[in-house]
Amino acid sequence: MLDLLFLAFVAVQFRYLFGGSALVQSEAHLTYAEYARHGFFELVAVTALTLPVLLLADWALGDRGRRAFRWLAAALLLLLGVVIVSALERMRLYVQHFGLTELRLYATGVILWLAVVSAWFAATVLRGRRHAFAIGALVAGFAATLALNVLSPDAFIARTNVTRPVVDVSYLANLGDDAVPTLVSRIRSLPAPERVVLARALLARNPSSSDWRSWNLSRARAGDAIREHRAELTVLARALAPRP
Repeated sequence: MLDLLFLAFVAVQFRYLFGGSALVQSEAHLTYAEYARHGFFELVAVTALTLPVLLLADWALGDRGRRAFRWLAAALLLLLGVVIVSALERMRLYVQHFGLTELRLYATGVILWLAVVSAWFAATVLRGRRHAFAIGALVAGFAATLALNVLSPDAFIARTNVTRPVVDVSYLANLGDDAVPTLVSRIRSLPAPERVVLARALLARNPSSSDWRSWNLSRARAGDAIREHRAELTVLARALAPRP
């Protein structure tokens, strides 16, 4: 019954799940932000309902009907995978039109983590190793957190957005210290008005501190980048300044 319910949902909502830009533009009250948010929260809700129900069913069945349960549960996970793909596609569409932000990056990370957890569920619970599922899901969560830290979200966002046709330099200027070296090195690729705004914002930052207790590597690198390119940033910041 659950499989039939999910299949009916996917069949009826398929155009909505994968409608893309054409769907957003055809709906008067639907925005890209709402389309992406609906996809994310739908996925979280469906996953939060599906996996516990399957875990409970696997525990309650014991050895009875094990083969049939595995096939039916696998079908349910495949339908869940359709929702995951839809959520990723909607988030990609949102980023494509409006750029990457911390919230959008973290939401994408959660979607990918849920995809890994679902795949791990299939590899453990559906193969009779239910005891290994919880620890694997937890390890995947720690691995995702570590990957985000290694990725350096602010620097990744800066690298992604600075190449866009339209750049929100106000947002980029408010990113953390990890983004500063990237912004300094690529400021010349921006249009002149955006260069001026970003150069002034970078010069106004004070990433260095004389107190050793507040030292960290990101702040030190940001300070070095600004000091090494201060002359260039000063020239850029004054490019459109009104003459006295």
